[in-house]
Amino acid sequence: MSAWLLRPLGASWKLWAISILLIAGISASSLYLTTHVLLTQILVFGLINIISIWAYLKKNKTMTGFTSVTVMFVFFFFLYGITYPLDALLNNASGISEDNVISTVNVYLISNISLVGGIFFSQFFKVKQLTMARNKSVTDHENFLIPSLVLLFIGISLMLYDQYRLGGLNVIGIENRMNNFIAQRQSNNLALPWKMMITAAFFGWAQSVTTKKQMSVLFTGLILLSLFYFFGLGSRSLILMTILPAFSCLLVKKQIKLSKTKKIIIVLFVISMMSPIFNNARQALIQGKSYSSVSEQQWSLSEGETGTAFQITNDIKGATIYPEADPSYLTGVLYFLPSSIYQFIFQHPKPMNMGDWYVWYFHPYTYKHGGGMGFSPVAQAWMNGELFGVVAVFFILGVLLFYLDRSRWLKYLILPFTIWFQRSSFHSVMTDILFIICFFGMVYIASILIQRPHKKSLYEARL
Repeated sequence: MSAWLLRPLGASWKLWAISILLIAGISASSLYLTTHVLLTQILVFGLINIISIWAYLKKNKTMTGFTSVTVMFVFFFFLYGITYPLDALLNNASGISEDNVISTVNVYLISNISLVGGIFFSQFFKVKQLTMARNKSVTDHENFLIPSLVLLFIGISLMLYDQYRLGGLNVIGIENRMNNFIAQRQSNNLALPWKMMITAAFFGWAQSVTTKKQMSVLFTGLILLSLFYFFGLGSRSLILMTILPAFSCLLVKKQIKLSKTKKIIIVLFVISMMSPIFNNARQALIQGKSYSSVSEQQWSLSEGETGTAFQITNDIKGATIYPEADPSYLTGVLYFLPSSIYQFIFQHPKPMNMGDWYVWYFHPYTYKHGGGMGFSPVAQAWMNGELFGVVAVFFILGVLLFYLDRSRWLKYLILPFTIWFQRSSFHSVMTDILFIICFFGMVYIASILIQRPHKKSLYEARL
C-alpha cells in the first residue's frame, strides 16, 4: 500500500504498520508456542483494543478517555467480551463448552475488527474538529440552572410516584429489589421516563456551574441520589447513568482536574462497579449474609456485570429459531412509542423488549420470578444476519461513534450508554437516548427563553 493512502491517519502511519505487524507477530507466536486457541484469541482481542484506543487518542489529541464515546465504547466492549473467555481459560467457568467459547469469541473478534474498521475508516473523511475551546456546549451556561433544577424536581417527583404505585416500601430497598422487578413487569401503567429526566437535569446543572461552592452543591446532590439508587433500588446502572454526563462536562470545563493517580482511581472504581465486588455486596445485603458465605464461583470475573452478554450471545448463536422475537432495528427506533400508539400504527401489539424476550424464552423460571439478564448488541446483530449482520452493524456503529465524538453535547449524554449498551438491547438503548435528548432539549430551549429578555433589556438600556 502506498504511503499516500495512509496520510489521513496522520504522520504516524508507520506506527500503524508496526502495530499491525505486532498483532500478527504475537498471534503467530502464540500459535507456535501453544496450541491453546483460546489464549491466542484473548491475546489478539486485547491487542486490537489497546492499540486502537492508543492510536485514536494519538490522532485526536483534544479528546480524553473519559470524554470520548469512541474510547469508552471500545474499552467496555473489550471488558464485556473478555471476562468469560478468561474464566474459561482459568477453568473458572463451566456453563459453556470450550468449543462454544472459542466459537463465540470468534464472533466477538469479528465484531471488534468491524467496529475498529468503521472508526478508522471515518478518519479518511474531512470532519470539522471541535476542540474543547470551541465547544460552546461545555462553556458556562448559567441560564441552564433554573430549567435544570425544575426538570430535576419533576424527575425526582415522578421517581417517588413511580415507586409508590409499584408498591411503596415493599419495592424500595436492596432486599426488595426482585419485588420491584416483578412489579414493573406486571404493571400495566405507562412507564415514566424519570431516569432520563434526572440525568439530563444534572447534565444541564453541571453546565451552569462556575464556582467551587456551586460544584460542591452539585456533588452533594449527585452523592445523595447515588446513595438512594444503591440502597433504595440496588442499581449500579442508574448511578453511572446520572454521574457520567455531569462528570464529563465538568472535566471538559476544567472545573475538575485529574492527575494520573486520580484517573487510575476512577477507572478502578468503574471497573469495581462492573465486577463481582458490586454483585456480591448487593447480594450480601439482600440475603443478610456476610462475604464469607459467598462461594468461590461467585468471585469469578464473569460473575459480575460483564459476563452475561457473552453467555447471551452464545445462546443466540446456538439457536436456530427465535419464536416471538423481533430483533429489527426499525422496531428498536420506534420502541419508545406507547403500546397503544404502536399498535395503531403497525396493526399488531408491541413486541417484547429483546432483554425480556431472552429471559422469557431461555430462562422461563427467572422470568417468572421477575429476574432479568439484559441482552447483547452482538447477539442482536447476529439475529439480523449472522456474521454478515455482525460485520455490517458494528462497522456502521464505528462510523457513528466517530461522528458522535465530534458532536457538541450529544456525546456527553450518550457516555453512559457506551457501558450499558454492552448488555442491553437496541430497543432499550434507543428509547432512553431519544428521551434524554428530548429532555435536555427542553432545558436548552428554556435557557434561551430565559436569556432573551435579559439581552433585550441591555439593548434598551443602551438606547
